[in-house]
Amino acid sequence: MKKGKYLLAIDGGGTKTEYCIYNIETEETKSFLFGSTNYKNLGLKEVESNLKHSFHKICDALNIELEDIKGMVFGVSGCDTKSDYDVYESVVRRIGLNMDRVFICNDSEMTFLSVAESPGIGVVTGTGSIALGFDRDGSISRCGGWGSPLSDLGSGYWIGEQVLREWIKYLDGQIPGNEIFDDLMKYYHLEEKEDKCYYIASLNQRKITASAKLVSDRADKGNELCREILYEGAGEVTDISNVVYKRLKLQKEEKLELVLVGSIFNSSFYRETFMKLFQEKTGHENIKFVTLEKSPAQAGISLVKNKFL
Repeated sequence: MKKGKYLLAIDGGGTKTEYCIYNIETEETKSFLFGSTNYKNLGLKEVESNLKHSFHKICDALNIELEDIKGMVFGVSGCDTKSDYDVYESVVRRIGLNMDRVFICNDSEMTFLSVAESPGIGVVTGTGSIALGFDRDGSISRCGGWGSPLSDLGSGYWIGEQVLREWIKYLDGQIPGNEIFDDLMKYYHLEEKEDKCYYIASLNQRKITASAKLVSDRADKGNELCREILYEGAGEVTDISNVVYKRLKLQKEEKLELVLVGSIFNSSFYRETFMKLFQEKTGHENIKFVTLEKSPAQAGISLVKNKFL
């Protein structure tokens, strides 16, 4: 990318963070992937280190300075309260960015505002799960997203927990075998390990969440156990979405946009189940479901343009 003025959209997830940078002069975009920026998962010191490292790498790769970034939207999971916003603002200031050029928000807020208009709901189901409702006045209400294991029901982490519980039951001789257990055995390279149950019980959040894709793939191919898990998960996410829907106080015939974001919605079974359950629970007659054709960070460039150009 040539030297010039830049806009930056950051999608900070519980597992990874994508930085999408846009050259205002050439209209080129480039994306970079780095580690998580959720301080509730990693701790503030490591998140600040990750951010500094990321900005350093990006500036070096593009041969630019921080001053060349004319506007930035930082959407981050775990940014839920005023104190969270204050934490991220202090980190951004210490990195050396001008706060007049920075907009900090929850990652699901960034995604919704990038592709839809109020009134509507942004539903994110990735490592965690959250629903945000946006009313006509710009007010935002939320449900879920408070972190595992007590919240984030129906998320990738939650799905991973469910299937690993079933796998341990199988290894203990409580239930019959299933092809998803064979997938998990290969994925975690456990063929030679003797104490498999101990290994499974000691897995960290990232490794537990990773198993959700195996479950989603098997569900899309018709595996009944995996479909049962995803059906229950989609029901949990429907429940939190219905809570914020009620707060919007819409007439049934009014247009309602639902933006579906996150890796778990890549499963056709999960996505279609959620859409069906939401329509049944709300009885709303005019729903437009929006799925991203770009990554949240790439979609976020349109929001940065609106705010800073």
